[in-house]
Amino acid sequence: MGSPQPQSALGVLSAFCPLPGHDYLEYSHLMLTGKERRYLNALAHDLKPVVTVGNAGLTDNVINEIDIALSVHELIKVKINHGDHDTRAQIDTEIAGRVRCNPVKNIGRVFIYYRPAKKPNIKLPAA
Repeated sequence: MGSPQPQSALGVLSAFCPLPGHDYLEYSHLMLTGKERRYLNALAHDLKPVVTVGNAGLTDNVINEIDIALSVHELIKVKINHGDHDTRAQIDTEIAGRVRCNPVKNIGRVFIYYRPAKKPNIKLPAA
């Protein structure tokens, strides 16, 4: 009987991937430092939600609208009026995975997302 093989660091990190069954490296570029999150949260303070997830839940049209809004603005707020806390957390994870953006913060039903544009307007602070 052989001893079990140690799991690689990537195997362990894959457990933290936003979508089960996906590789951690697909989403590693989405990691923000605490300093970057605080900066983005401060920038988002005066923003109003540009997309609202209603009782129909997360439809393809809603995903498309979030994708378009992130392409234009880089930093957006989304209001999720559907479900309880656990359902909203699941929707948050699904949005991040399907739109390939970074969830910055959520307060109640309002979620902040960031995705840098090809020519970024937001310059993140140095680490």
